[in-house]
Amino acid sequence: MHGIELCMLVECGYSPMEAVVSATGLAAEAMGVAHETGTVRPGLAADLVVVDGDPLKDISVLAPFNSRIEAVVKDGRVVRRGRGAEEGSDGHERIPDAAAPR
Repeated sequence: MHGIELCMLVECGYSPMEAVVSATGLAAEAMGVAHETGTVRPGLAADLVVVDGDPLKDISVLAPFNSRIEAVVKDGRVVRRGRGAEEGSDGHERIPDAAAPR
């Protein structure tokens, strides 16, 4: 699911949290991969989008038209960095284990 689709879910009555959970944990459960991905926990694939803002207050910070994406993390590595990260470089930088959620 993309940021624009999250905005549409909120426009249709979902709360921002419900939209995010639908796109992550519930989607992983529906696809039978919740043991691998879908939530931020030790041992699961760490795919994250870092944004400038709080998507629970303004879901549009996740949308590409808003360009508030600061970084993209794939499998625990920073793969895109900078405003509108979908346009950024493909450098890979390991996130220290100390930064992992507990």
